[in-house]
Amino acid sequence: MGCYPVEHVPETRGDYLLAIDRWDRGNMPHVLLMMMERLKVKANLRVAGFCSEEWIQESFLKLRDEKRLTGQVKWIGPVSEEELNKLYLGARAWVHPIEETSVSMPALEAAAHGCPVVMPKGSPLFHHGVQGFFPEEGNLEQYAEFVDKFLSDERLAWTMGYEGWKLAKEYDWAAHARLIGEIIMKYV
Repeated sequence: MGCYPVEHVPETRGDYLLAIDRWDRGNMPHVLLMMMERLKVKANLRVAGFCSEEWIQESFLKLRDEKRLTGQVKWIGPVSEEELNKLYLGARAWVHPIEETSVSMPALEAAAHGCPVVMPKGSPLFHHGVQGFFPEEGNLEQYAEFVDKFLSDERLAWTMGYEGWKLAKEYDWAAHARLIGEIIMKYV
Protein backbone atom coordinates (compact mmCIF):
# COMPACT_ATOMS: atom_id res chain seq x y z
CA MET A 1 0.00 0.00 0.00
CA GLY A 2 1.08 3.54 -0.53
CA CYS A 3 -0.20 7.08 -0.79
CA TYR A 4 0.84 10.55 -1.89
CA PRO A 5 0.74 12.82 1.18
CA VAL A 6 0.30 16.50 0.45
CA GLU A 7 3.29 18.69 1.23
CA HIS A 8 1.33 20.78 3.75
CA VAL A 9 -2.08 20.25 5.32
CA PRO A 10 -4.59 23.09 4.96
CA GLU A 11 -4.69 25.61 7.82
CA THR A 12 -8.33 24.72 8.49
CA ARG A 13 -10.60 21.79 7.73
CA GLY A 14 -13.58 22.29 5.43
CA ASP A 15 -17.24 22.21 6.38
CA TYR A 16 -18.57 19.03 4.74
CA LEU A 17 -18.28 15.31 5.33
CA LEU A 18 -16.88 13.11 2.59
CA ALA A 19 -17.58 9.47 1.80
CA ILE A 20 -15.79 7.84 -1.10
CA ASP A 21 -15.31 4.22 -2.01
CA ARG A 22 -16.31 1.60 -4.52
CA TRP A 23 -19.92 1.04 -3.50
CA ASP A 24 -21.27 -2.50 -3.85
CA ARG A 25 -23.61 -4.99 -2.14
CA GLY A 26 -21.17 -5.49 0.73
CA ASN A 27 -20.33 -1.81 1.05
CA MET A 28 -23.50 0.23 0.81
CA PRO A 29 -23.50 3.97 1.61
CA HIS A 30 -27.07 3.91 2.97
CA VAL A 31 -25.94 3.71 6.62
CA LEU A 32 -24.52 7.19 6.21
CA LEU A 33 -28.04 8.57 5.77
CA MET A 34 -29.11 7.04 9.07
CA MET A 35 -26.04 8.61 10.69
CA MET A 36 -26.89 12.00 9.16
CA GLU A 37 -30.38 11.86 10.70
CA ARG A 38 -28.85 11.50 14.16
CA LEU A 39 -26.42 14.42 13.98
CA LYS A 40 -26.97 17.27 16.42
CA VAL A 41 -24.91 19.59 14.22
CA LYS A 42 -26.37 20.14 10.74
CA ALA A 43 -23.93 18.94 8.11
CA ASN A 44 -23.48 18.38 4.41
CA LEU A 45 -22.29 15.07 3.04
CA ARG A 46 -20.69 14.47 -0.34
CA VAL A 47 -20.72 10.87 -1.57
CA ALA A 48 -18.26 10.02 -4.31
CA GLY A 49 -17.14 6.84 -5.98
CA PHE A 50 -18.18 4.17 -8.41
CA CYS A 51 -21.23 1.92 -7.90
CA SER A 52 -20.86 -1.67 -9.02
CA GLU A 53 -24.59 -1.75 -9.82
CA GLU A 54 -26.83 1.14 -10.83
CA TRP A 55 -29.59 0.22 -8.34
CA ILE A 56 -27.27 1.02 -5.41
CA GLN A 57 -27.10 4.69 -6.37
CA GLU A 58 -30.80 4.78 -7.22
CA SER A 59 -31.87 3.28 -3.88
CA PHE A 60 -29.47 5.58 -1.99
CA LEU A 61 -30.91 8.68 -3.65
CA LYS A 62 -34.48 7.47 -3.08
CA LEU A 63 -33.76 6.90 0.62
CA ARG A 64 -32.00 10.28 0.83
CA ASP A 65 -35.09 11.99 -0.53
CA GLU A 66 -37.45 10.00 1.73
CA LYS A 67 -35.41 11.08 4.76
CA ARG A 68 -35.59 14.72 3.59
CA LEU A 69 -31.82 14.99 3.33
CA THR A 70 -31.79 16.07 -0.32
CA GLY A 71 -30.36 19.51 0.47
CA GLN A 72 -27.65 18.10 2.71
CA VAL A 73 -26.48 15.00 0.84
CA LYS A 74 -24.96 15.32 -2.61
CA TRP A 75 -24.17 12.30 -4.78
CA ILE A 76 -21.04 13.06 -6.82
CA GLY A 77 -20.26 9.65 -8.30
CA PRO A 78 -16.88 8.79 -9.84
CA VAL A 79 -14.24 11.52 -9.63
CA SER A 80 -10.80 12.12 -11.10
CA GLU A 81 -7.68 12.05 -8.91
CA GLU A 82 -7.53 15.84 -9.08
CA GLU A 83 -11.16 16.17 -7.94
CA LEU A 84 -10.60 13.60 -5.21
CA ASN A 85 -7.60 15.50 -3.86
CA LYS A 86 -9.69 18.67 -3.65
CA LEU A 87 -12.50 16.81 -1.90
CA TYR A 88 -10.14 15.35 0.72
CA LEU A 89 -8.51 18.75 1.30
CA GLY A 90 -11.87 20.46 1.76
CA ALA A 91 -13.60 17.89 3.96
CA ARG A 92 -14.05 18.20 7.70
CA ALA A 93 -13.82 14.39 7.95
CA TRP A 94 -13.92 11.26 5.83
CA VAL A 95 -16.73 8.94 6.91
CA HIS A 96 -17.16 5.28 6.02
CA PRO A 97 -20.25 3.12 6.65
CA ILE A 98 -18.80 -0.33 7.40
CA GLU A 99 -15.94 -2.00 9.22
CA GLU A 100 -12.80 -2.54 7.17
CA THR A 101 -10.95 -5.76 7.90
CA SER A 102 -7.76 -4.53 6.29
CA VAL A 103 -6.04 -1.21 5.76
CA SER A 104 -8.59 1.04 4.09
CA MET A 105 -6.98 2.80 1.14
CA PRO A 106 -9.52 5.67 1.14
CA ALA A 107 -8.80 6.19 4.86
CA LEU A 108 -5.06 6.29 4.14
CA GLU A 109 -5.67 8.69 1.26
CA ALA A 110 -7.82 10.90 3.50
CA ALA A 111 -5.06 10.93 6.12
CA ALA A 112 -2.52 11.83 3.42
CA HIS A 113 -4.55 15.05 2.95
CA GLY A 114 -4.85 15.83 6.66
CA CYS A 115 -8.45 14.63 6.76
CA PRO A 116 -9.49 12.74 9.93
CA VAL A 117 -11.51 9.55 9.60
CA VAL A 118 -14.65 8.08 11.17
CA MET A 119 -15.25 4.42 10.42
CA PRO A 120 -16.58 1.45 12.39
CA LYS A 121 -13.85 -0.37 14.34
CA GLY A 122 -11.11 1.63 12.60
CA SER A 123 -8.17 0.35 10.63
CA PRO A 124 -4.94 -1.35 11.73
CA LEU A 125 -2.90 1.80 11.03
CA PHE A 126 -5.00 4.28 12.97
CA HIS A 127 -5.71 4.76 16.67
CA HIS A 128 -9.06 5.83 18.13
CA GLY A 129 -8.91 9.41 19.32
CA VAL A 130 -5.60 10.09 17.54
CA GLN A 131 -6.20 10.02 13.77
CA GLY A 132 -9.95 9.60 13.96
CA PHE A 133 -12.87 8.02 15.77
CA PHE A 134 -13.96 4.42 15.43
CA PRO A 135 -17.48 3.62 16.61
CA GLU A 136 -18.74 0.11 17.19
CA GLU A 137 -20.16 -1.29 13.97
CA GLY A 138 -23.92 -0.78 13.86
CA ASN A 139 -23.91 1.78 16.70
CA LEU A 140 -25.38 4.75 14.83
CA GLU A 141 -25.73 6.91 17.94
CA GLN A 142 -22.02 6.54 18.69
CA TYR A 143 -21.18 7.11 15.02
CA ALA A 144 -23.17 10.37 14.99
CA GLU A 145 -21.64 11.42 18.33
CA PHE A 146 -18.12 11.11 16.91
CA VAL A 147 -19.02 12.91 13.70
CA ASP A 148 -20.65 15.68 15.75
CA LYS A 149 -17.36 16.16 17.60
CA PHE A 150 -15.59 16.97 14.35
CA LEU A 151 -18.44 19.15 13.10
CA SER A 152 -18.57 21.22 16.28
CA ASP A 153 -14.79 21.49 16.74
CA GLU A 154 -12.81 22.30 13.61
CA ARG A 155 -9.56 22.40 15.60
CA LEU A 156 -10.13 18.86 16.84
CA ALA A 157 -10.71 17.74 13.25
CA TRP A 158 -7.56 19.57 12.15
CA THR A 159 -5.44 18.10 14.97
CA MET A 160 -6.53 14.52 14.31
CA GLY A 161 -6.17 15.08 10.57
CA TYR A 162 -2.64 16.35 11.14
CA GLU A 163 -1.81 13.23 13.16
CA GLY A 164 -3.16 11.13 10.30
CA TRP A 165 -1.06 13.08 7.81
CA LYS A 166 2.10 12.44 9.85
CA LEU A 167 1.27 8.72 9.87
CA ALA A 168 0.46 8.67 6.14
CA LYS A 169 3.90 10.09 5.38
CA GLU A 170 5.34 6.83 6.73
CA TYR A 171 3.34 4.96 4.06
CA ASP A 172 4.05 7.07 1.00
CA TRP A 173 5.02 5.38 -2.26
CA ALA A 174 8.73 6.08 -1.69
CA ALA A 175 8.61 4.16 1.60
CA HIS A 176 6.68 1.42 -0.17
CA ALA A 177 9.36 1.17 -2.89
CA ARG A 178 12.16 1.05 -0.27
CA LEU A 179 10.40 -1.79 1.53
CA ILE A 180 9.98 -3.78 -1.66
CA GLY A 181 13.66 -3.15 -2.48
CA GLU A 182 14.68 -4.43 0.96
CA ILE A 183 12.61 -7.57 0.49
CA ILE A 184 14.10 -8.19 -2.93
CA MET A 185 17.66 -7.66 -1.69
CA LYS A 186 17.04 -10.05 1.20
CA TYR A 187 16.33 -12.89 -1.20
CA VAL A 188 18.73 -12.05 -4.04
